[in-house]
Amino acid sequence: MVRMRIARRHAGVGALEALLSLSILSLVLVAGVGVMSTTVRSWTGGTRRVDAENETAYAVRYIASRMQEACMVSVASDGMSVTYWMPQKDEAGNYLMPVTPETESRSFSVSEGTLYETDSSGTRELLPYVSSTDPGIPGSNKSYVPFQAGAGSVPRVVVVHLATERCGVNCDVPVRSRYRQIIYLRNVPTPN
Repeated sequence: MVRMRIARRHAGVGALEALLSLSILSLVLVAGVGVMSTTVRSWTGGTRRVDAENETAYAVRYIASRMQEACMVSVASDGMSVTYWMPQKDEAGNYLMPVTPETESRSFSVSEGTLYETDSSGTRELLPYVSSTDPGIPGSNKSYVPFQAGAGSVPRVVVVHLATERCGVNCDVPVRSRYRQIIYLRNVPTPN
């Protein structure tokens, strides 16, 4: 008789044990989903920050690649645009000497939060979400100047400093990026 009682006790899982097992399993699953959700949100935020940094850096490097061959440059007094002229070339693609600018001007400008490039073929958007205030200091109202000319009456250097600020994940934390580059103009004629 003692033997039967032991056998009956181990014969199956009772309702209480099954309910307790399901409760523990559901707690583990809820915790796992929470961790997974936080990981995905963090990954998405990091990806957006990297994308913003890459887009800003690409725009500044693109400006540098276009302007470094310029022989004449003019930065607007408000620092929101830069106009430049390339040196004239002969049929073989060599610069004419003495260096003289082409008649066609090219420019980069920031207007209503967007960076544009303008040349003889038209105007193209290069970078949206350009900030007019310093994004490195949240709440700062320090104005940001994208283009600055070097010292002297004939600038040989242009500093490009672009900053962007866009909506982050669910717009809870803004994604900010900054990139700065000094462009040395290669073909500026030396004054006599």
